[in-house]
Amino acid sequence: NIDIKLFLVGTGDTLEEIKKLVIQKKLEDNIVFLGQFDDMKSFVSSMDIMLLPSLYEGLPLVSVEWQINGVESILSDRVTQECIYTGTVQQLSIDSMELWEKEILNLSTSDRERVSLQNIQLIKNAGYDISLEVKEIEELYNSLYDIAN
Repeated sequence: NIDIKLFLVGTGDTLEEIKKLVIQKKLEDNIVFLGQFDDMKSFVSSMDIMLLPSLYEGLPLVSVEWQINGVESILSDRVTQECIYTGTVQQLSIDSMELWEKEILNLSTSDRERVSLQNIQLIKNAGYDISLEVKEIEELYNSLYDIAN
């Protein structure tokens, strides 16, 4: 008897089917449909576990945001491994909901602040650092300015 609240963010081809299933299973008190959500940063920081059970996905930068926040997450095996930089991400078969259920129940969030700080460094090392990007663009503009003058 674990108290779990599921927030579904976004839309997709299966949204109406999922809504019908929620009603059929009488899970309206446990599942909240948020639709499109603009303020993901504050949303993510308040979650314990993030799930991305996608059937089709390119490079989900949202997974990088989750890792920076130290949030444990589970991605489907259909998601590219290029977005996995830390140990807070697991990839599971989209065809095995039993595995997903087991991992969701096993995940721990007790040391999230430490994990978040470690993940920030790992993500920066992987090239996702806006301050470095700004510096590189500034240097490029300066060199172009010097050439033009």
